[in-house]
Amino acid sequence: MCSVKGVSLQELKENIQDACQLMAVGIVEREGEMPTVLQRWAGPNVASDPEVHAEIRAFIQKHKAKSVVITDGVIGCPHEEGIDYPLGEDCPFCPFWKGRQ
Repeated sequence: MCSVKGVSLQELKENIQDACQLMAVGIVEREGEMPTVLQRWAGPNVASDPEVHAEIRAFIQKHKAKSVVITDGVIGCPHEEGIDYPLGEDCPFCPFWKGRQ
């Protein structure tokens, strides 16, 4: 089984729901800072797509990440505030997340 800095594909598959429509990986150079590089993958079931897994591994390796942190599930809707809907508002496409993000 392939792994990237201690995170195996199996862990990735187990920890993110198959219904996931957007995955994002950010590279943080120093603790407490915002990501300096961010890449997103979108589409139906990206969490179970082997091609996406390979692209994520390549992205992490390219940026020489020293450690990897993943969430234990979906942490928000796939729409982006300020892009898909106005800043400061709830996502009009995902009523489940209203007031939760």
